[in-house]
Amino acid sequence: MSSVTGATLGNWRIGRLLGEGAFGGVYEADHTTIAGRRGAVKILHKHLSMQADLKQRFLNEASAASRADHENIIQIFDAGVSPDGNCYMVMELLRGVTLTQLIKRGRLDGQRAARIGIQIAGALQTAHDLQIVHRDLKPDNIFIVARENNAEFVKVLDFGVCKLRGEVTGDAKLTSTGMIIGTSSYMSPEQWMSKTDIDGRADIYAQGIILFECLAGRQPFLADSPYELLRMHMDQAPPDLVPYGVPPRLNQAVQKMLAKEPNRRQSSMREVIRDLRLAVETPAQEPPQQRGSLAPTQVSQQRPVAPQPQYAARPEQPIAQPAQPAYVAQPQRAAHVAAAVGARFAQIAGDQQAKNGLLWKVVAGVVLATGGLIYAIFNWDSTISFLRSQLGV
Repeated sequence: MSSVTGATLGNWRIGRLLGEGAFGGVYEADHTTIAGRRGAVKILHKHLSMQADLKQRFLNEASAASRADHENIIQIFDAGVSPDGNCYMVMELLRGVTLTQLIKRGRLDGQRAARIGIQIAGALQTAHDLQIVHRDLKPDNIFIVARENNAEFVKVLDFGVCKLRGEVTGDAKLTSTGMIIGTSSYMSPEQWMSKTDIDGRADIYAQGIILFECLAGRQPFLADSPYELLRMHMDQAPPDLVPYGVPPRLNQAVQKMLAKEPNRRQSSMREVIRDLRLAVETPAQEPPQQRGSLAPTQVSQQRPVAPQPQYAARPEQPIAQPAQPAYVAQPQRAAHVAAAVGARFAQIAGDQQAKNGLLWKVVAGVVLATGGLIYAIFNWDSTISFLRSQLGV
């Protein structure tokens, strides 16, 4: 397709080739009348432009992308067919890398992957609201550009195999050209089954594959043959992402996106956005606490209770000192009374022990011990003096 360089398509002069694939090539281009206006022109291969179904699908891409007006969807400026039969589309010119290239640099952490996923989901929700299903979502169709307020700003590309819901066409069947609609590694089970009622949940599944690849650095299903890949997409559960260091809530969100049955996935991209935000933002909003620590309100409640200097001073100011505060006197008198009563009962018990035998011995011991214990608690020094006087020591 190098022969188109220097040619003019509509109001655009074709420049150098930026990239080429199975369907066509993408070129830099300059507007012929607006100085400084640049774009990227996608040109369908000439032999494919001769096929009515592919030609119409190509033009549908331009229509779908331009209708889904969202900052994360590539802008379409123009589209048409040149007099010599070239089918072309003019898009905004982007400088950056594909998500495929970004993943090759290394796995993305949860925050980065979620931010990219939220942007993708926002773009596709706009498309889904217009009944447009992308059907070929993959890292090659996600472009990452740097913006002033976002170093990883997403642009969703290539609506070339999108479906306007209501079309009476199969979703994964072969076309008349022998090419499969969609990319096998990212196709949902319902696409593999050629169902005709494909909706936005097929894109949710594909985005789940993309997020898994961002977080793990590999696709969830790797097979040596198309049949084995089909079987894995239909029957095998995706691996757990937690061993890759992915937060559990983010792992749960991705696993739900990869459910085999569409009705077990998130119901819409809005729900995907909600799940991704909750997965990465909720922990950051919780106040950091170490295990076993008190909550702030509990700490404040403990501050006025039992100041430490009071406890530290007790060994230095014994209760028996003359300077003892007045409130100690009542317990002290109670202790003396208890001790005296205990001693009197002991004396009575001594007089009667010959008459009552062992029972009075037990009673006397208990009473004496009780009175002594009470006294000792409140005034140890007085207890010692009292015992000495009774024992004649």
